[in-house]
Amino acid sequence: MSSGYEPYEVGLADDVFLKGHNGAPYLGWVWPGPTHFPDFLHERGRTFFSTFLAKHHDLIPWDGIWIDMDEVITFGPAKRITFSPSL
Repeated sequence: MSSGYEPYEVGLADDVFLKGHNGAPYLGWVWPGPTHFPDFLHERGRTFFSTFLAKHHDLIPWDGIWIDMDEVITFGPAKRITFSPSL
């Protein structure tokens, strides 16, 4: 999550990230650091993700892509988890 990073800024503006129990974007901790996850059950989340995949493909024309860390998971300390355990 970096201010000025286009996918992050667009994701916030378009409200595409999963929400935690407090209504704010769910904060997960994965190998590169803190992150928000697109809500693939919502059309906006799928459009967001496919748009940025297409932009990446325009830069590097790949035949296929392996998407690592595409599931909601948290590696960090429990005190930083904002997702309600009851959800």
